[in-house]
Formats: sequence, structure tokens, C-alpha cells
Amino acid sequence: MLKLALIFLCALSSSVSASAKGGPRLGGGQLHKYRYSTEVLLDRARRSAGGSAGYRISSAVDISLAWRNPSSRDHQLLRVTISDVKIESATPRPDKDNIFLDTPTQRILGTANLAALERPFLVHLKLGKVKGLYSYQNELTAIRNLKRGVAGLLQLQLTSGKTQEVDASGRCMVQYTAGTDHVTRVKAVDTCKTLETGFSTHSQVLGVSGKSSSVTEFTLEDGFVKTRRFRGDARPVRQHPQLCRRQSRVQTNFDTEKVKTKCRTCPTLWEYWQGMRKQFEPENLSKADASRGFLSLIHIIRKATKEGHPQKAVLVTSA
Repeated sequence: MLKLALIFLCALSSSVSASAKGGPRLGGGQLHKYRYSTEVLLDRARRSAGGSAGYRISSAVDISLAWRNPSSRDHQLLRVTISDVKIESATPRPDKDNIFLDTPTQRILGTANLAALERPFLVHLKLGKVKGLYSYQNELTAIRNLKRGVAGLLQLQLTSGKTQEVDASGRCMVQYTAGTDHVTRVKAVDTCKTLETGFSTHSQVLGVSGKSSSVTEFTLEDGFVKTRRFRGDARPVRQHPQLCRRQSRVQTNFDTEKVKTKCRTCPTLWEYWQGMRKQFEPENLSKADASRGFLSLIHIIRKATKEGHPQKAVLVTSA
């Protein structure tokens, strides 16, 4: 269960206007300071004495206008800076069980990763929709996804109606209901389409389908976001510059990336097949181990390189 909360601390100026058909606009020469937090809860089995487990990441977020298209006030680049990053347990825990207690963020993330997270980046915002991010080369996928999450907090439509949006869940159908000083966004999670293939998408099983949605509530002040609170069952996945050196930025899309890990002890496709072959004999196909083994085999085939595929042997079972 993923909870997102964006809490407004202060705005140095309140003269921010909004487009009648687009999204919120940020005034030039103004700095908006927010407090951002995200929680990841991993629920234990019911009746567990330990309760829920998870962690919370909180930080300060500064947002200012870097550029605006002279011919379209709703086409803008925003400079976003994350700072004062803290990681703590998401639920109250005894000191002896709290692994985050008295542990500096620098030690948890690492010095280089924390520095990468706190480097400013640019968000391309057009008509209230995030079109892309300008980040740095060779950033870790996890760091870039955290920046995408912060950038997603800026995505907002100020008029009622249905539209398609891209966020951490993929490309989804979204319903906006706009009021005087608040906007409610309802996302139909079952409509979300992602580039990732496999067994992570909503699908019918035995003719049964389900619908799920997530609700985000915005409160506005002078046409710009004051607070943003999230509730629902969406799957997981929110200045004064001083030039020290020049470094090119790399534009990335707004779809989250899957964190890729390299397994050093995983068997090759051929080694796995040799160990699991007996489970695929006809007399064993009705067993649960055969089903689990087949799914694992599919995943290994997808990840296998050309060199990892057997050249002379053919993966077959006896008829």
C-alpha cells in the first residue's frame, strides 16, 4: 500500500494564476517550498504480533520557474530541488526493532546516491501534464523514479472531465472533478497500461474481473497546489542557483523504470532446465511444483541472453 502526501509549508508569493483550460502556472521569480512524504507499507500476515512493516521517506521540495514559452503561458519548465531527506519507520516500533533509529540518511542511501537525489532537475509541464524530466546521465533507476514521483505531484487539471494521464501506474483513464478551491482526481487503476509485460497487470481469471481505483484530493490556494493527499489501492510506484560547473542534462520520459538487478548466483537457462526437467514429465504435470517451475522457466527464458540459450540441446519433454 502506497501513501503519498504533499504538505504545503509556505509560498514566498501568492500571485500565481491558473489557465482556464490548462493546469496551474508558476510565477517567475517565486519560490514555493513544500514538504513531501511517501510511505511504503508491507502488511504482515493477519494476527501477526509485529503488525505492519514499512518505511517513510520525507524531504523538503523547492519549486521555481526556470522558463516559460512566451507564446503559451501553460508551457513551462520548473526547477525542482529535493533536500533534507529523511528515512524512518512508517509505523511506531520499539527502539530495539527500529532499524532506522539513529541511522543517518547518508548511511542508508550512500553518499553518492543521496547527492544524486538532491541535485536539482527540470520538469517539463504543459497544460498541467508532465511531458518529461531533464535529469542527469548515469543516475540510478531508483533515484530517477523517486524524482518522477515528486514530479507527478505537479500534474493537475483544473477543469472537470475525463482524460488520459501517464504516471507511476502507467497510462490511465482519470476523472477530474473541480471545485472552487479543490480538485478531486479518480484514477481507474484497472485501465492502466504499462510497457512492462508479465503477470503484473489486471486480467480476468476464470471469467472474473475486478475494478479498482485511487482517489487524489487537491486543495488549492490562488490557483496552485496547497496540499495533495492520496488514498486508494493503486500499485506502487513528490532557490537560488549557483553555477559550480556545467553539466548536460538528459531528457527522460515520465514512465517509471523497472529497477534492474544483476544476479551473480542465478542458474543459466540450461542449468535450470536440467534441475527441473523431471517435474515436467507427464506423470508430474498435475502437481503444483510443475506449475511453479513452468512460470519460473518462462521468466528465465525472457531474461536469458543469446549465449545463455542451449545451442545443441532442445528443451522438450517426452510425449
